[in-house]
Amino acid sequence: MGESEFTIELHHGGKFIDRGDGLQYLGGLVVEDLHFELDEWSLQEIVSLLKGLGYKAVEAETKDSWGWFLDLLLNDIGESRRWVFMSDQQKGLMQVFGEMEPFIEHRLCLRHLYANCKKVYGGGTVLRDLILSIAKATYVEEWERRMNLLKEKNRDCYDKLMGVDPKLWTKSHFTFMAKSDMLMNNISEAFNGRILEARDKPILTMFEWIRCYWMSRFAEKKKKAEKYEGSILPKPKKRLNLIATRSMEWQARWAGELKFEVHHKNRIIMERFVVDLLAGSCSCRFWGLSGMPCPHACSAIFEKGDNPEEYCSNYYSPAAYLATYGKSIAPINGENMWPKVNCEHIDLTDD
Repeated sequence: MGESEFTIELHHGGKFIDRGDGLQYLGGLVVEDLHFELDEWSLQEIVSLLKGLGYKAVEAETKDSWGWFLDLLLNDIGESRRWVFMSDQQKGLMQVFGEMEPFIEHRLCLRHLYANCKKVYGGGTVLRDLILSIAKATYVEEWERRMNLLKEKNRDCYDKLMGVDPKLWTKSHFTFMAKSDMLMNNISEAFNGRILEARDKPILTMFEWIRCYWMSRFAEKKKKAEKYEGSILPKPKKRLNLIATRSMEWQARWAGELKFEVHHKNRIIMERFVVDLLAGSCSCRFWGLSGMPCPHACSAIFEKGDNPEEYCSNYYSPAAYLATYGKSIAPINGENMWPKVNCEHIDLTDD
């Protein structure tokens, strides 16, 4: 069949740079001349060459392939800050995350964790609700109490969950770094559902559809944020209003400075928490986890005569929203404006 020589040009190692007029991609163009016998194409040889260019074809979702991907991702988004990743229990991925601590925080999506338990131990609303309540426990003592309830209901499921590091799946062991108490993540599923229209198209057409979608979405989000006048965004505000309503069930007692002791108005409920408004903390840990005052903290805030919105994390502010969507994806010209090149014509028609 003879020999073949061809050139691969890859935009590799590029960065998105903001020069004041939108994001621009500055790529490091890598050119590689490849030479193969057409009847002796070696996949191993091709993969080896592409790995040298910074690309990789992986045979499966293994520890090595996940490690390679995450190293590139962290290098691209920056390693100076800690990041939180949420995933399923894919074995190779779990091993890689374990080796990357304490640089990142890893959480398991509760939906996948429960699905794995359901396959082995059966479902039902009792087991489902109990596992959900355990994951929602915000402090260790409550987590232990609820785990003991599971132990009474289903010892095998209890043993299974005790074998999973609690810092991966329960709020009681999450750090305060992310200011998010999220337990389940359907971002990937939602995005895949949104791009169904494009997924059956040729790959370049699909990427172009996605690029246009994000270009418009960023512009729309930015416009909405610029018009918004509140101190915190609508969805966080709606959640805070519900929390503030629940705070009516609690009574705060001033203990000096900005510290309060908060107990439930129903004396049968023997719960008591310490709130420190200056530190932005409550011993229930919800405030530190979510960046939003808990019912106990709201009770203390109302006792002081302040507005709970003033005590929310800056992550809920319009400024933080604009930091995410404030940049723009620059429009590009179409195929009609592409520069002409002197290359041999490739006939794609059938013989």
